[in-house]
Amino acid sequence: MALRFADGFDHYATADIDMKWTSHSGGTIGVTGRNGNGIRFGSFGENCSKTLGNQATWVVGVAFLAEDVSAMTDRPIICLLDTGNIQCDVRILPNGTITVTRNGTVLETSVNALASGTWYFVEFKCTVDNAGSYEVRVNGTSVNWIPPDSGDTQATGNAYANQVQIMNPGTAKCGDFDDLYVLDGTAGLNDFIGDVWVDTLLPNGNGSNSDFMGSDADKVDNYVQVADNPQDGDTSFNYSSNPGDYDTYDFEDTTSTIIKGAQLNLIARKDAAGARTFAAACVSGGDTYDGATQAPGMTYSDYMEVYEEDPDTSSAWVAANLNDAEFGLKVVA
Repeated sequence: MALRFADGFDHYATADIDMKWTSHSGGTIGVTGRNGNGIRFGSFGENCSKTLGNQATWVVGVAFLAEDVSAMTDRPIICLLDTGNIQCDVRILPNGTITVTRNGTVLETSVNALASGTWYFVEFKCTVDNAGSYEVRVNGTSVNWIPPDSGDTQATGNAYANQVQIMNPGTAKCGDFDDLYVLDGTAGLNDFIGDVWVDTLLPNGNGSNSDFMGSDADKVDNYVQVADNPQDGDTSFNYSSNPGDYDTYDFEDTTSTIIKGAQLNLIARKDAAGARTFAAACVSGGDTYDGATQAPGMTYSDYMEVYEEDPDTSSAWVAANLNDAEFGLKVVA
C-alpha cells in the first residue's frame, strides 16, 4: 500500500485537529476551501504534522492558496521531516517562485511564479538521500516549475523521512490548504496522481451488521449515531464489548468516476480501564474484510484505515463498487 493519508478538511472541527494529525500549531478548519472546507494557517509558522513511519520516498499533493504572495518569508509550505528535523521542503518566495531546499539550502528555484488569491495544486516528490531526487509539479506539470532533478536531499544522518508537514509560509493569513494526499514509495500508488479532490462521504443507512447498541438504546438506526459532522463525542455513539461484534454502515454515493482510494475515519475510544481492541471493517462483494487491529485510549481519536484498492477485487475502486460497499468496525477483544 502506498496511499498513506488524505484530508479534505470537511469532516471535523478546529477543536478536533489533533484527533487526525499527530501535532499542530494553530490552524482553523471551516474556511472556504476549493472543495468544501479548507484549513487556514493565520499566523507565521502555524502548521500540521503527521507521523507516518520511515520511508525514503514520499509524494505529497495539496491545494494551496496564498492570500498575499508578497507576504511570503521563505518558509516551507510542504516539509518532509525526520522526527522533527527538516530533510527537504518546498518553499514560496516573496516573488511567488517555488524553491526546493535541503532544510534551507536551496537546491532549485522555479521559473514560474504563483499569483495571490489563486488556488494551485502543488505536488512534491522527493527521495531523501545524499544522492536523492526531487520534483515539484503545479497543476499537473513540472515545466518551468521544478522538473525532475537529483541532489543531496538528506539533512540528517538518516536517509528517510517519517513526518509530513504543511505550514503557513507567510507573515499573515496567507496559507490556505485543501485536498491533501500523501503517498510513500512502496508498491501501489507511488508517483504523482495529479490534481485530486478529497470528498467526504457520511453514513446514510444501516449496513448488513448492526451488532452494536446505539446511544439511543436500540439498534434501529445505528448509522444516525455516527453520521454527525463534526463528531459530537458522547452525545451520540454506538458501543459494544463483545469480541466479534460488527457494526457496518451504508454511505453516501460518490459522484467521482476515477477513485484513487478510500480512507475510513473511525472516531473511537474505550470507556473503561483494561485492554480493548477493534478493527476497521469493509463489506465489499458480500464478503467482510477486517483492517489492522487498533488499541484505543480513553479519549476520542481518529483511527484511519486506507483502502487503496477494493479488497474484494484487489483492483482500483470503481464507483459502483464503492457505492455498494459498507464500512464500519469490529470488536476484536
